[in-house]
Amino acid sequence: HLVDIWNVIEALRENALNNLDPSIELNVARLEAVISTIFYQLNKRMPTTHQINVEQSISLLLNFLLAAFDPEGHGKISVFAVKMALATLCGGKIMDKLRYIFSMISDSSGVMVYGKYDLFLREVLKLPTAVFEGPSFGYTEQSAKSCFSQQVSYV
Repeated sequence: HLVDIWNVIEALRENALNNLDPSIELNVARLEAVISTIFYQLNKRMPTTHQINVEQSISLLLNFLLAAFDPEGHGKISVFAVKMALATLCGGKIMDKLRYIFSMISDSSGVMVYGKYDLFLREVLKLPTAVFEGPSFGYTEQSAKSCFSQQVSYV
């Protein structure tokens, strides 16, 4: 994993996605710009003997994200889906990634918002579905509820 969460966050900032409303939809050109930033910055950090094929990497990730999050071919993906997918797919310390994701699904006082968590599950589980693992890891209406089921015990 050559791209970590901090590289992703920096690319999102450089493309002014850090403060955008998560429900705003990005067109393919804007998504490609974000992905391009990630891979061009990666090549700047890599020694010349370890350079990646930037154009191929951009194309592969762009097409994967479009297949996962825009299967109908509308040419738009929400800012939330982009941030969540890149944070999930990148490398880095798991705690850093989880903190970043939690910041997307919590309110300003640090309390997780159930609706945002449900949206997170709905979106993140599109990733395994895109590689034909939907039956094993796909989203169901009970996904979020099962994580926070209320069990009342009578004493």
